[in-house]
Amino acid sequence: MTLSMVEIAKRAGVSVATVSRVMNKKGGYGKATGEKVEAIIKEAGYQKNEMASGLKRKFTRSIGVIIPNVVTNYFGLIVEGIEEEARKNGYSILLAHSGNGGEHFEHALATLTERRVSGLIFVSVQTTDDDYDLVKQSTTPHIFISSDSDTQDFSKIKIDDYQAALEATRYLIGKGHKKIGLVGLNPTDKVAGEPRIKGYRRAFEEANLQLDEKWIISGDFGVETAEKGVEISLDQIDTTALFCASDEAAIGAMKACRKKGLNVPEDISIMGFDDSTTAKLCYPELTTVHQPLFEMGSQSVFKIIQAIETNDVIESDIVPFDIIERESVVSLT
Repeated sequence: MTLSMVEIAKRAGVSVATVSRVMNKKGGYGKATGEKVEAIIKEAGYQKNEMASGLKRKFTRSIGVIIPNVVTNYFGLIVEGIEEEARKNGYSILLAHSGNGGEHFEHALATLTERRVSGLIFVSVQTTDDDYDLVKQSTTPHIFISSDSDTQDFSKIKIDDYQAALEATRYLIGKGHKKIGLVGLNPTDKVAGEPRIKGYRRAFEEANLQLDEKWIISGDFGVETAEKGVEISLDQIDTTALFCASDEAAIGAMKACRKKGLNVPEDISIMGFDDSTTAKLCYPELTTVHQPLFEMGSQSVFKIIQAIETNDVIESDIVPFDIIERESVVSLT
């Protein structure tokens, strides 16, 4: 009888990470849990080294991609870049969703590694220490795109989120805006939320401007949460500009402003982030921070294939960003 790591975890009533810790004698679990997992492994006919190979390399010309979701232009552009570069090099890709991390991440990782993918790409994933432990055990070449890997020794491709938010806020201040809202970020999100909020705050400090905490409107990068957050907050704040966490969040902010009878940019300026397809489809067209999303996806595959075929170490890249001026920001000077 053959069981996958996911199936063993389900039978034992524990996470995939716990199965991995038992398998590798890493501790962090009770005696009863260890005995239960080991009994299931034995019953399934696994040897310890065979279990460990759940994350081992095998050349299959396939690359696993783990993403939280695929419903935004942000993820769509990255995946397009991944797919095109993979196809040009004769590789296929397998997509798996990690949700908000934890068990969803473990399940996604176990599913892809059981398919013996030759490389792994993690896109904007939220991960726990247990998740990182699972990845560390892998001999499969892997890279993180815009993920919370700053405190971990993993290869990554990303922009400098702190610097991007700092320069975007400086841009708005340079246009004469002194009351600038920040829309759609989660302050506990270490991938983008925390560094961008720090960059936003730093711009106010540099300009010796007072920042009202009510100007920070939390969210999840999406249209609906941004729309609701801005709609609720507009009666309590008197900002002249809103800097949004994504182009989708900017669309939500625009909708809320229009509901309140405010015209963009005549009454309030709005700035996005990402420079996704959305930025040029809305009216007015969005001034936004450009991330080279397609190129980041493409470059990640290029690096993975190099590592697969040469065993080279994957080097990290901090990629450039730009501010793209369109029609949604007006100068007050």
